Amino acid sequence: MTTRLERTVTYGILALFTVIALTPVIGILSTAFGSQNSLDTGFSLPKGGLHWNNFADAWSRGHFGTYLGTRSWSPRSWWPPPPCWPSSPRTPSG
Repeated sequence: MTTRLERTVTYGILALFTVIALTPVIGILSTAFGSQNSLDTGFSLPKGGLHWNNFADAWSRGHFGTYLGTRSWSPRSWWPPPPCWPSSPRTPSG
């Protein structure tokens, strides 16, 4: 059986590592929702509120719609499998 002190120390260590693990995520979200012209550093709410339009701007400037339409990463680029695969429904001609 664990003592109360052991449980307290265990939960304290878990809380510490949780804060360490979530700190970069909070920083990234804070930066993502900030103004494009601001040079905010640290962890604070973005000045002027949350800027949801940053994601729409990134989508259009980064041409994500175009890249998502390419076959280089899509499962369509390798499906249906070639006839040499044993589980292929097609049979090789010949």
